[in-house]
Amino acid sequence: MDLEERIELHIHSKEGGDSTVYVGEIMKQLSEQNIPAVAITNTSNIFCFTEMEMVRKYRKYTTRAIFGMEMPVVDEEGNTYSISVLVRNDTGLKNLYGLISDNASAEDFPVYELKELLKHREGLLLGSGVESGKIYKMLMNEETTEKLNEALSLFDYVEVLPFEKYESANIRIIDICGKSGIPVVAVSDAHYIDPEDRMAYKIISHWHRRNKCTEDYRFLNTEEMLKAFSYLPEDKAREVVIKNTHRIAEMCETISIIPKEKYFPKMENAAEMLRNRCYENLQQKYSEKESVRAEERLETELAALQKTEMESYVLLVRELLDKCGLRACDISLRGCAAGSMVLYLMGINEVDPLKYELEPEILFGIDNDREIDIDINVPTDRQEEIMQKAGTLTGIEAAVRASTFPTVTRAFAESLVEDYMEDTEYYFLMDRMEEIVLKLAGNFRGRGKHPGGMILFPAGCDYKRISPLTKTEDGTLIAYYEYYFMWHSFIKLDLLSHAPQEMLIRLSEQTGVNLEEIPTEDSEVLALFRTDENGVVTGCADLPEFRSEETRKMVEKLHPDNFDDLVKICTLSHGTGIWEGNMQVLVEEKGFKIKDILGSRDDIFHHILALGVDRVTAFEISEAVRKGTVSRAGNAKWTSWKKILMQNGAEEWFLWSCERILYLFPKAHAVSYMLVNMKLGWFKVHYPGQFDRMVKQYPGSCQTGNDCRIPEHPTEVSSVRRMGGY
Repeated sequence: MDLEERIELHIHSKEGGDSTVYVGEIMKQLSEQNIPAVAITNTSNIFCFTEMEMVRKYRKYTTRAIFGMEMPVVDEEGNTYSISVLVRNDTGLKNLYGLISDNASAEDFPVYELKELLKHREGLLLGSGVESGKIYKMLMNEETTEKLNEALSLFDYVEVLPFEKYESANIRIIDICGKSGIPVVAVSDAHYIDPEDRMAYKIISHWHRRNKCTEDYRFLNTEEMLKAFSYLPEDKAREVVIKNTHRIAEMCETISIIPKEKYFPKMENAAEMLRNRCYENLQQKYSEKESVRAEERLETELAALQKTEMESYVLLVRELLDKCGLRACDISLRGCAAGSMVLYLMGINEVDPLKYELEPEILFGIDNDREIDIDINVPTDRQEEIMQKAGTLTGIEAAVRASTFPTVTRAFAESLVEDYMEDTEYYFLMDRMEEIVLKLAGNFRGRGKHPGGMILFPAGCDYKRISPLTKTEDGTLIAYYEYYFMWHSFIKLDLLSHAPQEMLIRLSEQTGVNLEEIPTEDSEVLALFRTDENGVVTGCADLPEFRSEETRKMVEKLHPDNFDDLVKICTLSHGTGIWEGNMQVLVEEKGFKIKDILGSRDDIFHHILALGVDRVTAFEISEAVRKGTVSRAGNAKWTSWKKILMQNGAEEWFLWSCERILYLFPKAHAVSYMLVNMKLGWFKVHYPGQFDRMVKQYPGSCQTGNDCRIPEHPTEVSSVRRMGGY
């Protein structure tokens, strides 16, 4: 008869900061071994919960995920030890979230009060913990059976480890628990799965200044675990290794972590209010001749906002600006949202989408079902004030700072290996070092606050039940989970500190010049981008988008004549794989002029439309190009799209270019940035003294580059590996 597989009730992942495997890798490898379930119990955090749910949703592994935590607790005597906590059901999840929120701490590995855990233990299973648990400490101190029984009354189950040094302790506790009826389960306390990862874990322990690397803390399969407990009678070994682990696992229901519902703020009559305000302003901004086209565009956007339930979101942004006394010229928008007609008419944005040929599909998708994401650059000195007022908006229960999840980078992993070699004088060959670095990278390093992200929880939303709260070192309350896992359920408003906006406001105050009245194509400002007698551009070197020498070299090669040309240069400088080795080659070797080349995702879309390709196909191709999927070898769709393009007369250079693009910047974002640059350039030309003093006051204000990019749906390079895929 086939041996029934054990269940692992204590394993650690990289999301906890001291493992060599991601959640996805654990689920994949245990599924391949037919392990029915696994409890991932990272020390003092539950960051893995959302990852576990994502893996369950997208990978369909056979191993079932049990949610848990190795929780350090302190009791009334001041003793600190660890307890394993498993979530049985939704009530338990709510109670665990409550404990985390009430204990909100800036510590990376916070300690909890035992009395609070016991007060909220409904729906939770409490295990005795492993080496840092109370029972093992008592066993090693040879406490009396009476005291052990008293301590055991706290737990729903007891964990025992397979290490030889605990053999006598295990025999004793199994005997005691057998008499009291408390189930005993064998656990690996695993921090890695592959035996070769033991060295990587030693380096992790060295990093955390732990000595917990003397034993083999790897996952043991069923046969290995039975062998480790072979000193027990066979029936008792099977009970501890297999039967009881199933018994505990069966007590834990399958629960949901990531909400499926939308918790968007709702304002009464939002659709009607938004429509009325937009049409009032449309008549003022457009001539009678332009109004037909403007109305068509407006109706498209209003329909998209209604479809995605985002009308209230737009009104709340307008309310926030009103409360803060900010005009469209006092801020700037990032991303595709800068090309919205609705935001232009609502006075949230200065960019006229008709003037700059910004298509609605780029913003709302081909089916009008993409949610608008309004990221705002705000004046530096007013950011905190503006963020505070976000929590006072109509229909908002709370505005909570979004969190970030810093992990071990490749460079940091290399330094950890180097430190270990230096301290231990144990050295690795380069190939082995590379393997270890990959195992270290991705480990949790701490938590931080998003530079400007605010999650808007609507009135009546029990948001602490959906995501716990925690704190950063400066005491800021932040959402526990990364927003990436909840973007479809909640609204995030990004209010990012932007020194160029602060500079503009201060220059306006000092000179009395109204920012709304500054021209965008002043001839003297455009002269800043012309080459001198040596063919070098220096006049724009202190403007935000042109501080980079690489960007100024683009200006020198492309000779921009107008605002639109500068917008294209901006898109080129922020894209990846679009200038160097691509458009630059066409300019230098084929004689292309700036009007001939591509710069943004909008340029790709318009170029394909001009060939006569239908709008849906043109959009699909341009989306694939701008994300860099076309540049990947073996893209089947590109093969068929390429035939369509060639049949419609696409030239070889265009196809060649598309195959080299890794990322394209949205034109709307570039237009928004260039409006700021041209206004600063205007002050540089007309008020040079004040401008120079402002640049000195904000010396780092103009350093923008690819780091300013915020993807619509952020993913990490390692996401495939995190999900267990290779």
